[in-house]
Amino acid sequence: MCLVYPWIGCGVCRVCRDGHENLCMKPRCLGIHCDGGYSDQLVVPHSKYLLPLEGLDPVASAPLACSGVTTYSALKKLGSIIRDEPVLVIGAGGLGLMCVSILKAMGGKGAVVVDIDRRHRDAAIAAGAIAAIDGAGPDALERIAAAFSEPCKAAIDLVGSPSTAALAFDSLARGGKLVMVGLFGGAAPWSLPLIPMKAATIAGSYTGNLSETKELLDLARSGAVPNIPIQKRPLSDASEALEGLKAGRVVGRVVLTP
Repeated sequence: MCLVYPWIGCGVCRVCRDGHENLCMKPRCLGIHCDGGYSDQLVVPHSKYLLPLEGLDPVASAPLACSGVTTYSALKKLGSIIRDEPVLVIGAGGLGLMCVSILKAMGGKGAVVVDIDRRHRDAAIAAGAIAAIDGAGPDALERIAAAFSEPCKAAIDLVGSPSTAALAFDSLARGGKLVMVGLFGGAAPWSLPLIPMKAATIAGSYTGNLSETKELLDLARSGAVPNIPIQKRPLSDASEALEGLKAGRVVGRVVLTP
């Protein structure tokens, strides 16, 4: 049994040759640019994209190829700070819950999670978050500051809206780093002079590469990555599952099986 790495590029450009196919300008991502995302069969262009599960549960492992490697790659961009300082994580959906679990597996200090949905906040606490804060609350910024023993040095925005980006940026101490992952949409909400004045680093992170996926599977095999809440549903329920995600009724992830 194998996990399929889906973020495939053209294979010949410099980015692909350097091992970052997920950043290729001519992507061939499975289930997005190529057919197969909602099928019981798909064509994989090379065996190197087939990663042996070696005893891992395929249903629990399926999200590792998307929300798992996406948050793992984002956390790696924060460097060694994750072992010394808590990380502010905006969003406690499937990405956020995976981020909390993987952060723990990487030896991280912990996560302060922000979400507007109480069920998601409760799930984040169950996953091991230090605190879970209502991002829609008028005192959200003050409550975030109170959850950190020191000024916040690292944040990951898994939503990517103007309001979440502003909250993450405003929470950063001078010299802090914000990794933007979410694709909700909108425009940057902060004044440009604040970036140099705050000496802040803002980095984008898009999925993760093949090597990072292999590293994440190794973590999972060690038993360090807990399973996030997963609903197992038949492939015929794909449309209903997507509607549930859109309406915010899903906590964790839905895995469709043939």
